[in-house]
Amino acid sequence: MTPALIGHSTTPLRGLQSSDMQPAPIGVAISELAPKTEGPLLCRLNGEWLLRESWGHRVAGGDIIEFHELPADRDSLRGVLQVAIAVVAVVLSQGGASPYVVGAFAAIAGYALNGFLPVLLAQQYDPGAQSPTYSTGLSGNQARLYQPIPKICGRHQTFPPFAAQPYSEFDETGNQYYHALLAIGVGNHAIERIQIDDTDINHFSDVLTCEYLAPGVAPTVVLPNVVNAPEVAGANLEMLTGEYIGGFCACGPRAKATHIGIDIIAPRGLGLSGGDGSIGSQEMKWRVEVRPLNEFGTPVSPWSVLANETRTANTNQVQRWSKKYELDTPMRAEVRVVRTDVRSDSLFALHDANWSGLRAYLQDASPLNEHTAHLELVMRASKQLSNFSQQRVSVIATGMTRTWSPEGGWADEVATRNPAWWLADLWTSTTWGEGVPDERVDLLSIYELAQIWEARQDRFDYVFDTTTTAWDAAQLIARAGRARVFRRGGVRSVARDQLDLLPVTAFTPRNCVAGSMSISEALPTRDAPDGIIVEYFDNRQWDWLPIDCPQPGVTSMSNPVRLRLVGVTGRIHAEREGLYEAASAYYRTRKVELVTEMQGMLPAFLSAVRWQGEISGYGQTGDVAFWDAGALLMGLSEPPRWGEEPLYLTLIRDDGSLTDPVPVTPGAGPNDIVLPAAPDFDLVLDDGTRERPKFLLGTAIGGDELVKINTIEDGGLTEDGAQLFKIGAGLDDERVHHVDEHLLPGPDEIQDPIDTTEGAPGGGTTPVVVLSNQIIFYSDSAWYALRNDGVAHIFYTGAGSGSGDDDIPGEWLFVHPVETDITVLFEVRATADAGLIVNPAMFDTWLGLDATRTWNVGTDVLPGQFLVEIRDVDTETIQDSALITFIVAGGGGD
Repeated sequence: MTPALIGHSTTPLRGLQSSDMQPAPIGVAISELAPKTEGPLLCRLNGEWLLRESWGHRVAGGDIIEFHELPADRDSLRGVLQVAIAVVAVVLSQGGASPYVVGAFAAIAGYALNGFLPVLLAQQYDPGAQSPTYSTGLSGNQARLYQPIPKICGRHQTFPPFAAQPYSEFDETGNQYYHALLAIGVGNHAIERIQIDDTDINHFSDVLTCEYLAPGVAPTVVLPNVVNAPEVAGANLEMLTGEYIGGFCACGPRAKATHIGIDIIAPRGLGLSGGDGSIGSQEMKWRVEVRPLNEFGTPVSPWSVLANETRTANTNQVQRWSKKYELDTPMRAEVRVVRTDVRSDSLFALHDANWSGLRAYLQDASPLNEHTAHLELVMRASKQLSNFSQQRVSVIATGMTRTWSPEGGWADEVATRNPAWWLADLWTSTTWGEGVPDERVDLLSIYELAQIWEARQDRFDYVFDTTTTAWDAAQLIARAGRARVFRRGGVRSVARDQLDLLPVTAFTPRNCVAGSMSISEALPTRDAPDGIIVEYFDNRQWDWLPIDCPQPGVTSMSNPVRLRLVGVTGRIHAEREGLYEAASAYYRTRKVELVTEMQGMLPAFLSAVRWQGEISGYGQTGDVAFWDAGALLMGLSEPPRWGEEPLYLTLIRDDGSLTDPVPVTPGAGPNDIVLPAAPDFDLVLDDGTRERPKFLLGTAIGGDELVKINTIEDGGLTEDGAQLFKIGAGLDDERVHHVDEHLLPGPDEIQDPIDTTEGAPGGGTTPVVVLSNQIIFYSDSAWYALRNDGVAHIFYTGAGSGSGDDDIPGEWLFVHPVETDITVLFEVRATADAGLIVNPAMFDTWLGLDATRTWNVGTDVLPGQFLVEIRDVDTETIQDSALITFIVAGGGGD
């Protein structure tokens, strides 16, 4: 018979030469001979191109089969086809074809090419599509419209995005206050630290409010339903006498404002300079007008006066005024401003005015996500806090989730970094996860792995802030613990790659498709990697750092590869995983494949199984043909091959599991063996509807191998329609699992420690002074006190503000418990603005904190503030300070 030939071309437009052709098996379908490729694959049989549905043709003698691989990259494929069009056009031209024919061919082919493979436009850079957590160039607070709300798993630093538009207001003294509401992430969190850049936010005296809001808690100071008009914001539009500025739309369609906010600035101050350096009083006037718009931006009524304003001052300092006006009827408002006094052109006049802000306070509440935690922030603009620093607020937090145990079921949420519980939360959570019922999640395996990971201190610290699939997210979580997730019988489960000497079943030539068992080995080459450079996101520096992890026996790597470990933030943890990966690549070089029937349902991903291939002179397998329980005599379907070493018998039970190997001796017949004890299950040998038990026979070490399953695929059907499974596995090596043991934590050792001060997970015992700024609204009287137990106490009363009585635990002293011998180490001093002092004896003097210290203000004083400082008695070093601001309810520009 004339042989068939087959060839495979990986270079487009290059024909196959005779030297490229190899003999092809007769009677095999062409589809079974197709090579695995990343790009499109074309087939030609005897010079004719075949559609893929015709690849079922079986090879006959004399057939010439060609496979041509095209580039997987779209642009490369376009280039190849364009070259092909040009080549054919040249051939047509040289063959005498008319120029019109050549031109028509090129045009038609070009149109067809563009139809099947249109040119894709370059994607524009979209910072919102990238992670601000792991792209340092994007780090900062920014609105991420149409992007996922972050989900913090474990412990991480984030730059929370805006949950609403930030806005600024001026008080009566011209101070600017920045208001922002940030979305920390879905779920509850344990807050470790809030920072501006790299500095704790409590160290900024002009941060007046910094409040963590658990999911469902509404903000009380920052209004989330305020929008800024971009036409005015920061534009500083110059106001000239009698010239209207605007109108500008204060809010978008389908939104209605109940209040309008206007910001006016006198950039040079307001007054009239005298020749002797004095500044006299000067007046400035303007008018604010408003009219309603419909949803299409068309006015529906004439302009009306909203307010006439007058300001008088004698200063060369910048003057800023904010005013909030209530509208008679909620509307989509258009606003304009006009200056109504005569601007002085005198060189000595400080009389300039700019319109710098327009805000709409909306009727409808902002739709904040009820499952998201927020950060409420109010900061006063100062030399310490600039516009840039206002956009660099970061939070270090540990996410909270439920845990599960076989005895107690689900428990309350706790702050955790254990990968197991984040995997369980991803699968079962109805808030951010898949919401899978408990019966479809292997909770017992998750619980068992949680104990292993807790002992090893394997952590998962990651922020999901870009779109991904739940399956990829689950694999990412499991990878931090050296595990993989898989589905089995509709149940989600997880398995860790660890030393396992108890196989779940065995595969031999007796329970596999004939000729399907194969073994291959990746032999080392000159350019093979000799180690791994692991990159991990460090939990202190918050950036990617490298660690060298050489292969066993290598002292200095010359050809390493890089591996980025996502979700690992501890240095020692990262090194352990890097050494494991390097050892796995070094020791696990052999792979096996086989095809079996329903036995393929027995193992799962990463299950350990015994593999006994068709090795000449070894690998004895077969059926149990006879069993005499009284004589412990067993007859085998195949005669044992006895040698100098003793033989051990292993039986495959009905459920696919294996018995322990036992030594056997020869029986009377050539197929007989004698067992030391009866098997631990009933041997069924006379049922024609089922297979007989299988055996494995051999020396204790040698022909069979322990392998770990890494793929279970559809293997097609038998001629009788039975399902087949194609299984791939890797030969395991015990040394892989021991390579990082020297880096495992010892008793009571904390690896890769994190911040353990009070307020952070873990707590602390060192006394640390931390004060935070406070704003107290009052009508009649207000008190601020620091108690000798570390607690701040705020009390206020009055008809306008109501009454309040709040304790702030750990406000000035982070330590537990608070003892008297600790509080005597510190002193406090309050320095007040003019007009605030009620009891002079409490101000401008250092007072011991071994007793409670209280400061009080009443309605007979102006709104203002005082500075509180705490120092160490011995060194007289200021430990921390804070501004306590008193605002009369309903006043102060509020």
